[in-house]
Amino acid sequence: MKIRRVIGAGAVALAMTTTALVVTPQAASAATGGCNGASCNGLDPSGRCDGDAITVASKAVTDGQLDLRYSPSCVANWGRYTPYTRDASFFAAQGKGIYARVTAWNPGGPSYGTAYHAPGVYGSSWSQMVDGRWTACTGVEVVITGSNGDYDSQGWSWGPCY
Repeated sequence: MKIRRVIGAGAVALAMTTTALVVTPQAASAATGGCNGASCNGLDPSGRCDGDAITVASKAVTDGQLDLRYSPSCVANWGRYTPYTRDASFFAAQGKGIYARVTAWNPGGPSYGTAYHAPGVYGSSWSQMVDGRWTACTGVEVVITGSNGDYDSQGWSWGPCY
């Protein structure tokens, strides 16, 4: 009987250790980003979830590239628009700027707009985050701005989804 109790206690200790190993990384990941899945909806990924982000889908759009980003630690997606350097240089030489309105959403859910817009013509702009446990999509409206306050919308580009 004593042998069974020792083995039983060892099995319980092993199960508790295994459980701790499975639960601890998720708790640490959520603590690192401060959000996880749906709790990230509407938040800026910068400094919160962008440290381990990867691009899961890309699409060439007006004057740049639209990426759908994903953070494994936060289980969240967001869109990012980066203008092509040649186009940005062309607009800069004319005294114009590029303003990008980036959005992301889970199909059937609300859309979350721009979290950050890069000043000038060369930086990236990105959307707020959406739940990464579901399919996510992104879109961008590229607007060319003039030094006199005028603007010319290039229209919306939709996708990618992943």
